[in-house]
Amino acid sequence: MNKEDVIARARKLIQLRDRTTSAGEAQAAAKALAVLLDKHRLEEAEIELGTEPSLSAEGFSVDEKPLASYRRAERWRINLAVVLARHFSVAIWRRSVLGKHSIHMCGRLGDVAMLREMYRWLADDIPRLCANECKGEPFAVRWSWRSGFVLGLTESLAAARSAAVAEHRNAKMAMVLARRAADAEAFLERHLCGTLRASCAQRSGVKADQDAWARGYAAGRARTVGGQFHD
Repeated sequence: MNKEDVIARARKLIQLRDRTTSAGEAQAAAKALAVLLDKHRLEEAEIELGTEPSLSAEGFSVDEKPLASYRRAERWRINLAVVLARHFSVAIWRRSVLGKHSIHMCGRLGDVAMLREMYRWLADDIPRLCANECKGEPFAVRWSWRSGFVLGLTESLAAARSAAVAEHRNAKMAMVLARRAADAEAFLERHLCGTLRASCAQRSGVKADQDAWARGYAAGRARTVGGQFHD
């Protein structure tokens, strides 16, 4: 086994150790990694520093940098990630290790970069808007407002996507966007090589306060979010 093969094997063991939801599988991968590194006199830091984004011939890559990390996340933040991933044709998945959770992305480099920037902006902007709209209100009101906002934003993004497709006056763009999302999911599955992963799925927002939810929904529906679509 040459050095390139050793490094490739070590990277797969690191990925398995860090991504699996099975404690036994994680321990077995960690033990195999330790034996491999000791045998070839390598350090794990050397392997990680040498890791480049996995890039396919079509330009898809898996971004190992988390989009978001948390122990106990608010549902609206996960929904926001799902909504934006769908909008930018990016595949996302959730990694859980010892009670720590993180959301990761797979897609074209440009799409992943736009999703990350948009998520960063909205994850900061939504609480700020909520603080202004629900000042002094109890937690249930603020939670409902944020949940409503994300659902409203979902429809706003869908409208923007439809408008972009209509601008091309044919169904070609819709097919390209759908294929891009499917290709990103397929590439992600190949990259993970069967490793267990927790999926991210959008769930219904909390409506503990119907009025706050409706106000949040209206604000999200009115929000204009940019996004580039290209072949």
